[in-house]
Amino acid sequence: MTVSPSDSLPPRPAGDLRTRIVSGVILAVVALAGVLVGGWLLAVGLAVVTAAIAWEWTSMSVGHDEYATAAVAAPGVVAVLLVAASQPAAAILVLALGFVGVVIWTGSRWAAGGVIYAALLGISLMAIRVDPLNGIAAVFFVFAVVWGSDTGAYAAGRTFGGPKLWPRVSPKKTWSGLAGGTVAGIAAGLAVVLMTGAAVTPATIVVALVLSLLSAAGDLFESAVKRHFRVKDASNLIPGHGGVMDRVDGLIVASAAAAFIGTLNQGWPLVGTGLILW
Repeated sequence: MTVSPSDSLPPRPAGDLRTRIVSGVILAVVALAGVLVGGWLLAVGLAVVTAAIAWEWTSMSVGHDEYATAAVAAPGVVAVLLVAASQPAAAILVLALGFVGVVIWTGSRWAAGGVIYAALLGISLMAIRVDPLNGIAAVFFVFAVVWGSDTGAYAAGRTFGGPKLWPRVSPKKTWSGLAGGTVAGIAAGLAVVLMTGAAVTPATIVVALVLSLLSAAGDLFESAVKRHFRVKDASNLIPGHGGVMDRVDGLIVASAAAAFIGTLNQGWPLVGTGLILW
């Protein structure tokens, strides 16, 4: 991947803090309500998010091409609905075929990568949520780790500053922010586990640590992609925040890892249980 120097992009104008806060609160409430309701309502919501991410990814990678966007979005949307119907194997097959199809259709491996990237959040959260025993608690655990990591990183970075984490990609992120975010993410995740009445074990702490670090990695990955395509935001869909990808970049990677860990531990459909009970 070719990454442009951080000073090659024009400076980002100061955002409207009030707009950011209002948008962030609305998004959090909608996300939490969707998880609580679950079922097909959540599946449709995640399918919409999948389509939005596909549109943003395609716009960056191959330009505004409605046919390419549809080709990138469709496999992920179908995969989310298949997971909601407890058909994970069929969902994986659809994504694999979609990836190959987009490579053939567009000739762009970047565009084809969007098939997988756009689908990861929706299929992962849906896979965790359909757990009949601990689906809700497990999704809230993932949210707590990611949101706690974001908040802790911002607070620690602003307070302590220090050496930059990866200045060519994300010039504002610091090692102190990563450390503070990791501690806050672990603490937030463990708080959710304790509220469920489950025991906190060394394995639970390790899972929270892994998800926190992968959340930071997901943030850096999306920043690197934007640098590669020389854009400041994935889109302007969310007032004060940029695009959908800009808000869920860390959550995408952390959710995928969470679903994988839960599946390894307990198998389908107890993915959420496998994530928080050890």
